[in-house]
Amino acid sequence: MHQEGSVQFLRYHQGGSVRGVAFNPKDRYLFCSCAYDGKVNLYSAQRFELLMSYQITTMSLARNVNAVRFTSDGTRILATTTARRLAVIDIEHGEQLISYDNCKCAGIGEASRQDME
Repeated sequence: MHQEGSVQFLRYHQGGSVRGVAFNPKDRYLFCSCAYDGKVNLYSAQRFELLMSYQITTMSLARNVNAVRFTSDGTRILATTTARRLAVIDIEHGEQLISYDNCKCAGIGEASRQDME
């Protein structure tokens, strides 16, 4: 076990920077990250290890994952890509349940044109 306050680097994303991190609302030791390598990784902060890695599949080469969030019950991860795909990942079974293509939403702090009119 590491001493309190020591830094541990988890270097599991290849080729591209980490774009998002989310913590599980039901288990304070689980967190996930996403990156431009097209992967969503699930980690244990308690054991400092990678638990699972999910490759987000898309129809095009634009597979960069740019945001992740856990669902409120902590059993699934929502991941969005630059190709406007929203993927739903089941963390217990380690599989992508469903995906939605051509999704679009205003980013944090941004309002759509319709909201401004």
